[in-house]
Amino acid sequence: FSLYLETRLPQPHYSPELCAAMTILNFAASEEALADQMLNIVVAKEEPTLLQERERAIQRSLEIRQKMKLKEEEVLRMVTSKKEDILKSDQLLETLRNTKSECKKFVMQMEEQRKVTDKMELKRSQFQCTMRCYLSLIHICRCRR
Repeated sequence: FSLYLETRLPQPHYSPELCAAMTILNFAASEEALADQMLNIVVAKEEPTLLQERERAIQRSLEIRQKMKLKEEEVLRMVTSKKEDILKSDQLLETLRNTKSECKKFVMQMEEQRKVTDKMELKRSQFQCTMRCYLSLIHICRCRR
């Protein structure tokens, strides 16, 4: 059978058992979320390369996090599987050195991605005033209905 629940609560809280047994769809749209989407659209029209850069940065960030997680799991697996002294294991020490150097690369890449995000936020801030005026107009029109 199908059961549909509707609520006007902005952040409804359901028990974990209930959440596991059903699919929750959130159709609520806040003014803040609409403004955020509108800013993204405006920046995409004004600076399409910046939006593409941001999307690539987000993708790289996800890849880096996945690689870091895999490296962490590899090191943990090696440490827990060693029966002898872990400081005498050449393989483990080499893996730790490699992981350390890769982490430094990851940190540098994350810093580059932060710069791209900062450029995007700067561009978005240039349109904030226009967006506030637009949202005020929408609010006024909605109140007059």
